[in-house]
Amino acid sequence: MLEITTAGQVIGVISAGMALMSSLVRHAVLDKDKLKSQKLKLKEKQSLMKEAQKSKDMKAMQKHQKEMMDLSMEQMRHGMKPMIFTIIPFILVFGWLRGTYGVAGYIYNVSVTDSLPPGIEFSGVEAGDGNYVKPTRQVSWEWEEIKPGEKGELSVNLIVDGSPEVGVSDTPTEVEYVFPNGTGASYMLGVNGGSSQLEVVKTQPETQGNKLTYNILYENTGSGTVASLFGFNLSWFWWYFLCSVLVSMILNKALGLT
Repeated sequence: MLEITTAGQVIGVISAGMALMSSLVRHAVLDKDKLKSQKLKLKEKQSLMKEAQKSKDMKAMQKHQKEMMDLSMEQMRHGMKPMIFTIIPFILVFGWLRGTYGVAGYIYNVSVTDSLPPGIEFSGVEAGDGNYVKPTRQVSWEWEEIKPGEKGELSVNLIVDGSPEVGVSDTPTEVEYVFPNGTGASYMLGVNGGSSQLEVVKTQPETQGNKLTYNILYENTGSGTVASLFGFNLSWFWWYFLCSVLVSMILNKALGLT
């Protein structure tokens, strides 16, 4: 029903702490008697507005509508007073949470470099967005970032003579990328692939006519999920929001702020 990662636990504690701070500030700053008075007045004006609507008294409707708007604005201004004390802490905490957990699962400066089969003569290379370097007989692809769960397919087509037999291991592939914390990762893709956050699998090369073709499949298996509720995966923001709302409701009720 509910699964929380270690990151989710940290975010939940921070969210509860911020909600507690906000509720205590509201309790100290807001005039609770004034809040109750404003609510009663607004409720009274709403009743008068309904009566005016039933009697179709346009003049009374306009009067009550203006008074309701004035009361709502006054209530809003009074309710925003605590923000003077809480806005900066919220900005700092949100900035830290976003920088720490908002990039979870992302990888950066990604490169996949494929070495073309040795001993095979070819007159042309087709590799989509890949960059072919003739002296090294390599094709490389680069991305600034790959998001969690993102996947794709890279195709390599060589214009060859005859029907050369080439195995997957004859075209080694190097995979490199950087995690959000700045640490790098790299591995050489072999016959059975590599164990990594960025999973790369190469298909068996096939010859069709004068083309030798194989594909490179990639997928970022990283995840930005910090909690799962009833099968719904929640990112850091929605988990923070949910925890904050629940804790705030309980605290505001206990402190008489609702």
